[in-house]
Amino acid sequence: MRIRSAVAELHGHEHSERHPTSTPSAEATETAAAATCDTILTEQGYADLAQTQMEPRAYQVTRTDLTFLVDAGGVACTWTKPQTDISATVAQAPFDETAWAAKQVELEAAGFVESDESGLPFLLEPTDPGGNLSGGFVWQDGQLFYVSAPSLLDSVQGLQE
Repeated sequence: MRIRSAVAELHGHEHSERHPTSTPSAEATETAAAATCDTILTEQGYADLAQTQMEPRAYQVTRTDLTFLVDAGGVACTWTKPQTDISATVAQAPFDETAWAAKQVELEAAGFVESDESGLPFLLEPTDPGGNLSGGFVWQDGQLFYVSAPSLLDSVQGLQE
């Protein structure tokens, strides 16, 4: 259900700015189950994607460059609605507390702000001048998660456990 509401509001956008990488600790990497684009969402999340005709595609940089999460051993997944600019992106990577603290400082310097509207400590992207939804990050249990819209948080498997 949450994906359907996010899909109704999401719009694709391009962003080419790259962010320096942070490296997770070996402990966080060892204790985390590696998510894939086939496992990152809940069953209901995948059902919502199918119902809204969202299709998987290769991750492409949008407003926030998530390649640092992939480089840290994680995954970045994008689904789009064909022949539209509507997309949803979810990412996850092992990230220890030290790496997260450093990344959080970097993101806040770039204009991200803390929000708890989602019920989780959420670091929200700066407001998009085009009026598109802002995504953001949640750090929990040695994992860093990104969603392109806060309403997608309920569909991320690793945040339900």
